[in-house]
Amino acid sequence: MATSIEIFNAAATILGQSGISSFDTEDVLSRQAKAIYNLTRDEVLRAHPWNCAVKRISLAASADTPLFDYTYQYTLPSDWLKTLQVGEYGVESDYRAEGRSLLLNESGPLYFRYIYKNYDETTWDSLLTMTMVYSLCEKFSYLITGSPNILELVSAKLKECRREARAVDGQDEPPESFGDYPLRQVR
Repeated sequence: MATSIEIFNAAATILGQSGISSFDTEDVLSRQAKAIYNLTRDEVLRAHPWNCAVKRISLAASADTPLFDYTYQYTLPSDWLKTLQVGEYGVESDYRAEGRSLLLNESGPLYFRYIYKNYDETTWDSLLTMTMVYSLCEKFSYLITGSPNILELVSAKLKECRREARAVDGQDEPPESFGDYPLRQVR
């Protein structure tokens, strides 16, 4: 269970650099870490439906309505990173995403499954944490070492880490089957 500082310091250590005590100190590395950490975290979370960063909610229709083509508008949650499912499983809704809204022709509560901004790194899976560490290594490798060879090595390690993390994370769920869809059951 690592904190954001511990995650960044693990990346710095891999690159042969001493760590930082805070993102808010005035040294160069802390300022650079503060500028890049949050963007990298959102990128890593958005790239895969990590089990620890998936949320289900019910959305209410907004008072605002689309000008044409759709009847209802739903505002995306403030912690939204990526939409995974709109509507119930097997009967997903037809929608269009525009800006921070979903446009639909369906009213009522809208079941919504999405990747959220899980900024509590202590709840992350250890392989997600290592993916974040190597993503930071990739972002900082040339900046810290000045070596394109190190960047190449870190990028290869990140690719391997992502592959393993996604595979293990995906094993936490049962496999999907073709028989789970209502239309197939009607036949």
